[in-house]
Amino acid sequence: MDPIAAISRREKLERPIRYAISDRHLFPDLKPETYLARLAATSATVVQLREKDLERSRLRRLAEVGSRLCRARGRVFLVNSDVQLAIEVGADGVHLPSSGNPEAARQAAVDSGRPDLVMGWSVHDLDEVRAAEESTLDYVLLAPVFSPISKVGRRPLGLVFLREACGISEVPVIALGGITSEHVDAVLKAGAAGFAGISWAAQEIRNAG
Repeated sequence: MDPIAAISRREKLERPIRYAISDRHLFPDLKPETYLARLAATSATVVQLREKDLERSRLRRLAEVGSRLCRARGRVFLVNSDVQLAIEVGADGVHLPSSGNPEAARQAAVDSGRPDLVMGWSVHDLDEVRAAEESTLDYVLLAPVFSPISKVGRRPLGLVFLREACGISEVPVIALGGITSEHVDAVLKAGAAGFAGISWAAQEIRNAG
């Protein structure tokens, strides 16, 4: 990994990182574009477009809107999984699922003329956190730290685990899973670079009316 390039990309991730993940289904009365505009208007510093049920042409149009909105507000805009789509719409980066291949994704970005693409990866254990250290990743999402609000089935890792993960990683660790306003201070004190989720950003949209 080129450490200078990695530091340059990470500087885009202003700390504490407030990472909002989209879910338009929470606001069925809003047009997806309107929902994205309201998501970009929250206190998020990073917005990830994660609408996996959309066909690609519709997703691309929404990604174009999101990229434009976030650029205007100084937010970092990420596309879920699809490196090529992120490049096509001028997004700041891409977030890879735990099944993704960071090295292949980075090479695809380099080959497409976007070596600056911010790239993150979902991790769930210390082995994956250690693997991130050997990659060209700019951050990892560690989940679930608390019991997820949006899904069930995975045992929460807890603050002790989060602290251990942050202690062994030079790659910024962002906490995900069940994050509410009551958890933020504890998560940051454990060493996390920030926090991520769907619900906290959705609540800000509701509070804004």
